[in-house]
Amino acid sequence: MQISPQTILPEPINSDADKRLIEFAQQLAKSHTVAKSKPPKTDLLKHLQSWDQVLRKANAVFKTRPSKTLLDLNSKASRAGEWILDNYYLVKQTFRQLEEDLPSSFFSQLPKLAGTSLQGNPRIYALAKEWIEYCQTQIDMTQTGNFVRAYQLVTPLTIGELWALPTMLRIGILGKLTYAAAELTGINPPPSIGTVSISGSNNSSEFASQFTSPALANDSIVANSFHSLRLLATTDWKSFFEKTSRVEQILRDDPAGIYANMDFDTRNNYRV
Repeated sequence: MQISPQTILPEPINSDADKRLIEFAQQLAKSHTVAKSKPPKTDLLKHLQSWDQVLRKANAVFKTRPSKTLLDLNSKASRAGEWILDNYYLVKQTFRQLEEDLPSSFFSQLPKLAGTSLQGNPRIYALAKEWIEYCQTQIDMTQTGNFVRAYQLVTPLTIGELWALPTMLRIGILGKLTYAAAELTGINPPPSIGTVSISGSNNSSEFASQFTSPALANDSIVANSFHSLRLLATTDWKSFFEKTSRVEQILRDDPAGIYANMDFDTRNNYRV
């Protein structure tokens, strides 16, 4: 089950689905309070290590099962096994990229939440986690852009948070993939990150479940996760940033139109 890359970042659209999305985004923004003082230390980065171990074990489990045995297994586990075996390289690539994109110094500068089960974690991580739950791990960039813009109608995000969004989306996808793979293979799942169990999943959202359809089966989560990891790897995040940044919108109101005609690097210097 190989995946074809997707590279298009479509323009926003208006639909009935968008109205529901906007309501979700704005309610989520209202529920988020940034900690004014230093919150309790979070171990989000340490969770990545345990997820890596679980996914390695799950991949090894499916590798040791001959094709005939896979076909004799529960069909959901068999389909998930095909996805993991064919696309596990994406998992390894994503973990390597996270090591490069999220140094502890940058992580520490992101606004952290207070007053929720995710307190101490970056607000942008909570946003990404809820969005992944809302779209059931099947990310669409048009909807993602609409969601981020709708969230900022209530609470603007910082420049650093917007640049961190693809990293946090990758973390959220890996989390969903890890728990799905653990349940399918019988491997003990790692501890959840500050959330309670909903619909039998240790990694479910406390908020998005109010807006979403019933949870997907684990094999569908696995398939969607790989599609989304591929999409995140091929998206033009510079373009996405400029379409969702409130700072960018303000600077583009330059009456002379000089800013809009600059190249990206020059515009980026102005935004710092």
